[in-house]
Amino acid sequence: ELQGPLTFGVLVQPLFEHAATRTAAEVEELLSLELQLQLGPTAPWVTTPASMVLLSAKERGGQTFTVRLDPSTLPPGAHFAAVQAVDATDPARGPLFSLPITVVIPHAISPPPPLGALTPAQLETARDETAAPPALSFPLTLQGGVPVRRFISVPESAEWAKVTLRSGRMANGPHAVLLHAVPSARGDLPNTACQTKRMLQLRELSEEVVQLPVRGGATLEL
Repeated sequence: ELQGPLTFGVLVQPLFEHAATRTAAEVEELLSLELQLQLGPTAPWVTTPASMVLLSAKERGGQTFTVRLDPSTLPPGAHFAAVQAVDATDPARGPLFSLPITVVIPHAISPPPPLGALTPAQLETARDETAAPPALSFPLTLQGGVPVRRFISVPESAEWAKVTLRSGRMANGPHAVLLHAVPSARGDLPNTACQTKRMLQLRELSEEVVQLPVRGGATLEL
């Protein structure tokens, strides 16, 4: 779903302070509410209309506007933005509402080339390379108490992954590192039902290996 622009509809309904009784004048004031709102996204990959009109009449069911996301230029990782709505006649009031937006771009693992499209020499080399499963590596700088997350796009046929942590020069070791992996970050299964947690003791110039289950075609949060 991240291959092209995405468009979503957002419904906005006004909320009023609860009151057991209201006078006729108060009811009329509420029903006659008509706010001209300016919409402003906080990131260039988010597009919205420049404005919208918010009415109070309940029979209208609220008003809607569209949000268009274009994640094609975003690097791997978690990206955050918001759409803020301010009163066009009184911007000093500040945002009347804010719509938070989170987009996660996973690291992709390149699939091996189709063997039928290779020359005999390339085929022999490819067989040697594909004897081992595809791998992805990146350097990490860890600080105490600060979580570091990576999101990885899991190949369709994958069921297990091997995570290898190699440490470099470290002062005052060993250091305890909590490895937390969730094989599907799509929200259709509770984390507690599928997560993997390992407390590792990393020593200087050492290596720790953890095998964990993954879900093919999903996003692994590590």
